[in-house]
Amino acid sequence: MLTQQTLEKMNAMKLQAMAEAFQQHRGSSEYAKLSFEERVGLLVDSEWTAREQRKLASRLRAAKPRYRASLEDVDFKHSRGLDRQQVLGLGSCSWIQDRHNLVITGATGIGKSYLVSAFVERACRRGFTARYVRMPRLLHELAVGRGDGSFIRLLSHFAKLDLLVIDDVYRGYDSDDTRALLRWLGIEPVIAKRNTEHGSGLGKIRWVVERTISWVKGLRRMRVRYDRLKIIQDAWNTLAAAVICFRIACNDCIL
Repeated sequence: MLTQQTLEKMNAMKLQAMAEAFQQHRGSSEYAKLSFEERVGLLVDSEWTAREQRKLASRLRAAKPRYRASLEDVDFKHSRGLDRQQVLGLGSCSWIQDRHNLVITGATGIGKSYLVSAFVERACRRGFTARYVRMPRLLHELAVGRGDGSFIRLLSHFAKLDLLVIDDVYRGYDSDDTRALLRWLGIEPVIAKRNTEHGSGLGKIRWVVERTISWVKGLRRMRVRYDRLKIIQDAWNTLAAAVICFRIACNDCIL
Protein backbone atom coordinates (compact mmCIF):
# COMPACT_ATOMS: atom_id res chain seq x y z
CA MET A 1 0.00 0.00 0.00
CA LEU A 2 2.83 2.37 0.89
CA THR A 3 4.58 1.57 -2.39
CA GLN A 4 1.47 2.43 -4.42
CA GLN A 5 1.11 5.74 -2.61
CA THR A 6 4.75 6.53 -3.34
CA LEU A 7 4.25 5.83 -7.05
CA GLU A 8 1.13 8.00 -7.13
CA LYS A 9 3.02 10.88 -5.48
CA MET A 10 5.88 10.53 -7.97
CA ASN A 11 3.46 10.69 -10.89
CA ALA A 12 1.66 13.64 -9.28
CA MET A 13 5.01 15.46 -9.08
CA LYS A 14 5.61 14.56 -12.76
CA LEU A 15 8.46 12.19 -11.90
CA GLN A 16 7.31 9.53 -14.34
CA ALA A 17 10.82 8.35 -15.24
CA MET A 18 11.74 8.01 -11.57
CA ALA A 19 8.52 6.09 -10.92
CA GLU A 20 9.30 3.66 -13.76
CA ALA A 21 12.85 3.18 -12.48
CA PHE A 22 11.47 2.63 -8.97
CA GLN A 23 9.23 -0.16 -10.24
CA GLN A 24 12.15 -1.75 -12.10
CA HIS A 25 14.23 -1.70 -8.93
CA ARG A 26 11.46 -3.42 -7.00
CA GLY A 27 11.12 -6.13 -9.61
CA SER A 28 14.81 -7.00 -9.87
CA SER A 29 17.00 -8.61 -7.22
CA GLU A 30 20.17 -7.12 -8.72
CA TYR A 31 19.43 -3.68 -7.26
CA ALA A 32 19.07 -5.15 -3.76
CA LYS A 33 22.86 -5.52 -3.61
CA LEU A 34 23.33 -1.76 -3.99
CA SER A 35 23.50 0.66 -1.11
CA PHE A 36 20.71 3.13 -0.38
CA GLU A 37 22.73 6.05 -1.77
CA GLU A 38 23.49 4.18 -5.00
CA ARG A 39 19.86 3.25 -5.58
CA VAL A 40 18.71 6.83 -4.96
CA GLY A 41 21.41 8.04 -7.35
CA LEU A 42 20.16 5.68 -10.06
CA LEU A 43 16.59 6.91 -9.59
CA VAL A 44 17.68 10.53 -9.85
CA ASP A 45 19.81 9.77 -12.93
CA SER A 46 16.81 8.16 -14.65
CA GLU A 47 14.64 11.22 -14.07
CA TRP A 48 17.40 13.65 -15.05
CA THR A 49 18.16 11.76 -18.29
CA ALA A 50 14.49 11.65 -19.25
CA ARG A 51 14.10 15.39 -18.67
CA GLU A 52 17.21 16.21 -20.67
CA GLN A 53 15.91 14.11 -23.55
CA ARG A 54 12.60 15.96 -23.47
CA LYS A 55 14.39 19.32 -23.44
CA LEU A 56 16.54 18.26 -26.40
CA ALA A 57 13.50 17.10 -28.35
CA SER A 58 11.79 20.42 -27.62
CA ARG A 59 14.81 22.43 -28.78
CA LEU A 60 15.04 20.39 -32.00
CA ARG A 61 11.34 20.89 -32.72
CA ALA A 62 11.72 24.63 -32.24
CA ALA A 63 14.91 24.74 -34.35
CA LYS A 64 13.21 23.08 -37.35
CA PRO A 65 16.40 21.90 -39.10
CA ARG A 66 16.04 21.06 -42.76
CA TYR A 67 17.57 17.60 -42.37
CA ARG A 68 17.94 15.12 -39.53
CA ALA A 69 21.70 15.44 -39.57
CA SER A 70 24.61 15.16 -37.16
CA LEU A 71 28.30 15.95 -37.42
CA GLU A 72 29.10 12.30 -36.82
CA ASP A 73 27.37 11.44 -40.12
CA VAL A 74 29.19 14.03 -42.24
CA ASP A 75 31.19 12.38 -45.03
CA PHE A 76 34.70 13.85 -45.10
CA LYS A 77 35.93 11.44 -47.77
CA HIS A 78 34.00 13.23 -50.52
CA SER A 79 36.09 15.90 -52.25
CA ARG A 80 34.26 18.99 -51.03
CA GLY A 81 37.12 20.82 -49.37
CA LEU A 82 35.91 20.07 -45.84
CA ASP A 83 38.59 20.07 -43.16
CA ARG A 84 37.71 17.37 -40.65
CA GLN A 85 39.52 18.98 -37.73
CA GLN A 86 38.01 22.38 -38.47
CA VAL A 87 34.45 21.06 -38.73
CA LEU A 88 34.75 18.97 -35.57
CA GLY A 89 36.34 21.95 -33.82
CA LEU A 90 33.33 24.07 -34.73
CA GLY A 91 31.23 21.28 -33.23
CA SER A 92 32.37 22.43 -29.78
CA CYS A 93 30.06 25.44 -30.28
CA SER A 94 32.56 27.77 -28.62
CA TRP A 95 31.96 30.23 -31.46
CA ILE A 96 28.32 30.45 -30.38
CA GLN A 97 29.36 31.27 -26.83
CA ASP A 98 31.76 33.92 -28.16
CA ARG A 99 28.95 35.34 -30.35
CA HIS A 100 30.82 34.87 -33.60
CA ASN A 101 29.23 34.43 -37.03
CA LEU A 102 29.82 31.38 -39.23
CA VAL A 103 29.50 31.68 -43.01
CA ILE A 104 29.48 28.50 -45.11
CA THR A 105 29.98 28.94 -48.86
CA GLY A 106 30.34 26.55 -51.74
CA ALA A 107 28.84 25.31 -54.97
CA THR A 108 25.20 24.29 -55.16
CA GLY A 109 24.47 20.71 -54.20
CA ILE A 110 27.61 19.90 -52.17
CA GLY A 111 25.75 19.61 -48.86
CA LYS A 112 25.80 23.05 -47.23
CA SER A 113 22.23 22.69 -45.94
CA TYR A 114 23.03 19.28 -44.47
CA LEU A 115 26.12 20.67 -42.76
CA VAL A 116 24.28 23.62 -41.19
CA SER A 117 21.52 21.23 -40.07
CA ALA A 118 24.23 19.19 -38.35
CA PHE A 119 25.49 22.32 -36.60
CA VAL A 120 21.94 23.09 -35.48
CA GLU A 121 21.61 19.57 -34.06
CA ARG A 122 24.95 19.88 -32.23
CA ALA A 123 23.99 23.29 -30.80
CA CYS A 124 20.73 21.87 -29.47
CA ARG A 125 22.62 18.99 -27.87
CA ARG A 126 24.92 21.50 -26.20
CA GLY A 127 21.91 23.23 -24.66
CA PHE A 128 21.68 26.22 -27.03
CA THR A 129 18.46 27.48 -28.57
CA ALA A 130 18.55 27.52 -32.37
CA ARG A 131 16.38 28.15 -35.41
CA TYR A 132 16.89 27.15 -39.03
CA VAL A 133 15.16 29.24 -41.67
CA ARG A 134 15.59 29.78 -45.41
CA MET A 135 16.07 33.33 -46.59
CA PRO A 136 12.86 33.45 -48.70
CA ARG A 137 10.84 32.18 -45.73
CA LEU A 138 12.49 34.67 -43.38
CA LEU A 139 11.78 37.60 -45.70
CA HIS A 140 8.16 36.42 -45.97
CA GLU A 141 7.81 36.27 -42.17
CA LEU A 142 9.29 39.74 -41.82
CA ALA A 143 6.98 41.14 -44.49
CA VAL A 144 3.96 39.56 -42.79
CA GLY A 145 5.17 40.91 -39.46
CA ARG A 146 5.21 44.45 -40.79
CA GLY A 147 1.64 44.01 -41.94
CA ASP A 148 0.09 42.46 -38.82
CA GLY A 149 2.15 44.35 -36.25
CA SER A 150 4.26 41.40 -35.07
CA PHE A 151 7.51 42.66 -36.63
CA ILE A 152 9.10 43.80 -33.35
CA ARG A 153 8.03 40.61 -31.56
CA LEU A 154 9.53 38.54 -34.38
CA LEU A 155 12.85 40.38 -34.18
CA SER A 156 12.86 39.95 -30.41
CA HIS A 157 12.34 36.23 -30.86
CA PHE A 158 15.30 35.98 -33.23
CA ALA A 159 17.45 38.14 -30.92
CA LYS A 160 16.87 35.76 -28.00
CA LEU A 161 18.15 32.76 -29.97
CA ASP A 162 21.66 31.53 -29.34
CA LEU A 163 21.97 30.41 -32.98
CA LEU A 164 20.07 31.69 -36.01
CA VAL A 165 20.84 29.77 -39.22
CA ILE A 166 19.84 31.49 -42.47
CA ASP A 167 20.12 29.17 -45.46
CA ASP A 168 19.86 29.85 -49.20
CA VAL A 169 21.21 33.39 -48.93
CA TYR A 170 21.61 33.79 -52.68
CA ARG A 171 22.39 37.08 -54.36
CA GLY A 172 19.32 36.49 -56.47
CA TYR A 173 17.28 37.51 -53.42
CA ASP A 174 18.90 40.95 -53.27
CA SER A 175 16.35 43.52 -52.13
CA ASP A 176 15.88 46.26 -49.57
CA ASP A 177 14.44 43.72 -47.11
CA THR A 178 17.45 41.44 -47.57
CA ARG A 179 19.92 44.27 -47.06
CA ALA A 180 18.04 45.54 -44.00
CA LEU A 181 18.07 42.06 -42.47
CA LEU A 182 21.80 41.62 -43.09
CA ARG A 183 22.56 45.00 -41.52
CA TRP A 184 20.44 44.05 -38.51
CA LEU A 185 22.57 40.89 -38.20
CA GLY A 186 25.72 43.02 -38.33
CA ILE A 187 26.65 42.07 -41.92
CA GLU A 188 27.31 44.77 -44.50
CA PRO A 189 25.71 43.75 -47.83
CA VAL A 190 28.14 44.32 -50.71
CA ILE A 191 27.85 43.14 -54.31
CA ALA A 192 31.03 43.70 -56.25
CA LYS A 193 31.33 44.72 -59.86
CA ARG A 194 32.10 42.21 -62.57
CA ASN A 195 35.55 40.61 -62.54
CA THR A 196 36.07 41.52 -58.88
CA GLU A 197 37.80 38.82 -56.89
CA HIS A 198 35.80 37.11 -54.14
CA GLY A 199 37.38 37.49 -50.70
CA SER A 200 36.86 33.81 -49.86
CA GLY A 201 39.04 32.68 -52.74
CA LEU A 202 36.17 30.93 -54.53
CA GLY A 203 36.71 32.92 -57.71
CA LYS A 204 34.67 35.82 -59.07
CA ILE A 205 31.99 37.30 -56.88
CA ARG A 206 29.24 37.22 -59.51
CA TRP A 207 28.03 33.69 -60.06
CA VAL A 208 24.86 32.20 -61.43
CA VAL A 209 22.67 32.25 -58.34
CA GLU A 210 21.31 28.73 -58.67
CA ARG A 211 22.32 25.58 -60.49
CA THR A 212 18.85 25.40 -62.00
CA ILE A 213 19.39 28.73 -63.74
CA SER A 214 22.70 27.52 -65.16
CA TRP A 215 20.97 24.39 -66.46
CA VAL A 216 18.24 26.43 -68.13
CA LYS A 217 20.81 28.78 -69.66
CA GLY A 218 22.30 25.78 -71.43
CA LEU A 219 19.05 25.06 -73.31
CA ARG A 220 19.75 27.75 -75.93
CA ARG A 221 16.52 28.47 -77.84
CA MET A 222 14.28 27.15 -75.07
CA ARG A 223 15.59 29.53 -72.43
CA VAL A 224 13.92 32.65 -73.92
CA ARG A 225 10.32 32.36 -75.09
CA TYR A 226 7.74 34.99 -75.99
CA ASP A 227 4.63 32.82 -75.87
CA ARG A 228 1.72 34.45 -74.03
CA LEU A 229 -0.50 31.44 -73.46
CA LYS A 230 0.11 29.79 -70.10
CA ILE A 231 -0.42 26.30 -71.50
CA ILE A 232 2.41 26.84 -74.00
CA GLN A 233 4.70 28.25 -71.30
CA ASP A 234 3.99 25.21 -69.12
CA ALA A 235 4.75 22.95 -72.06
CA TRP A 236 8.14 24.59 -72.62
CA ASN A 237 8.95 24.37 -68.88
CA THR A 238 8.02 20.69 -68.84
CA LEU A 239 10.16 20.03 -71.90
CA ALA A 240 13.09 21.93 -70.36
CA ALA A 241 12.79 19.93 -67.12
CA ALA A 242 12.72 16.69 -69.12
CA VAL A 243 15.87 17.64 -71.04
CA ILE A 244 17.68 18.63 -67.82
CA CYS A 245 16.73 15.35 -66.11
CA PHE A 246 17.80 13.38 -69.18
CA ARG A 247 21.23 15.07 -69.18
CA ILE A 248 21.70 14.39 -65.47
CA ALA A 249 20.74 10.74 -65.92
CA CYS A 250 23.20 10.39 -68.79
CA ASN A 251 26.00 11.92 -66.73
CA ASP A 252 25.24 9.64 -63.80
CA CYS A 253 25.30 6.59 -66.06
CA ILE A 254 28.65 7.63 -67.49
CA LEU A 255 30.09 8.16 -63.99
